[in-house]
Amino acid sequence: MLKLTLTAREVKGNPNQIIVTSEGFLGKAEMTLPLTLGEFATGCDKRNKGELVQYAFPTLNKTQREFLITGMNMEQQAAVFGEEEEIED
Repeated sequence: MLKLTLTAREVKGNPNQIIVTSEGFLGKAEMTLPLTLGEFATGCDKRNKGELVQYAFPTLNKTQREFLITGMNMEQQAAVFGEEEEIED
């Protein structure tokens, strides 16, 4: 099993956004997400208990959720999956 480590910090001056850093098989990547640190912690706890990412983080779009699963940022996802437009869902 591949290991992915996620860490989060609050965006300075905006408690409703966090910067998540992933460290995994593709190296290190970052993404800003529209979550509080508390929402991120709650979602991670749900994921660790087996909850699907779309239910653990229902306010995130598919690109943001994929980042939490694989650690791939938007550019890496485009390289792997193709240049699709991001769809809000």
